[in-house]
Parts: sequence; structure tokens; C-alpha cells
Amino acid sequence: MSVPRLFVAAGLAGLILGCAPKHDSPAESYQPLFSASPAKSMGLVGASYAKAAGSTSAKEAIERWQAFLAEYANGEPGDLTELTLIHQAHFELARLYYLSGRTSEADKLIRKADEYTVEATPSR
Repeated sequence: MSVPRLFVAAGLAGLILGCAPKHDSPAESYQPLFSASPAKSMGLVGASYAKAAGSTSAKEAIERWQAFLAEYANGEPGDLTELTLIHQAHFELARLYYLSGRTSEADKLIRKADEYTVEATPSR
């Protein structure tokens, strides 16, 4: 199994386990599925990721994850760490969409998360 597919499989498992019944309000409190603590020390991308994960409400989290993906998901990830953060951001936003009943948008994000690859060469 390739590394990107492994991340997708792990993310989908976490997404399924992390989904709860639909919330009544997007203003409810937000708890990210993935820990942002390690991301804080991963440069600008990690700092932006940590900011989105630090949202206090689901509505705020949706806005921040959308901004994160708009900024970082349109180019080639710099390395495997950035790829991981971008994948996780897709899953976080998709989870929020599912919880707020926006299933079509969530499904698109899940498919998009599988499109990223990083060319890796063996180290010698």
C-alpha cells in the first residue's frame, strides 16, 4: 500500500470513528480529530494548521480549514509532512461538513485528498 493511500485509509477510519450525529448548530464547540501539537513546530504550514485546529467553534473551524486548504492545497506539497497536514485538513473539513449535513461537499473533499502525491527517492 502506498504512503498516500495509507494516509487516506487512516484518515477515513478516523473520520468514520470521529463522526457523531448531526449537530444542530455550526456554532457548537469544536474539537479537532487530529492533534495539532506537533504541527506547531513545522514551519508556516504547521502554524497555519495549528491555527485552524485551534478553532473554538465548528463555524470558525470550517472557515479556517477552508482558508488553509485554499492556501496550501493547490500546489505541490513541499514534503511528506506538508502532505500529511494537507490530508488531515481535508479530513477535518470533510468531518465538519458531514456533521453539519453538507455531505456532497464532504464527499468531494474525501476524493480530493486522495489526489496528492509526493515523489520520494530512496536515501543512500
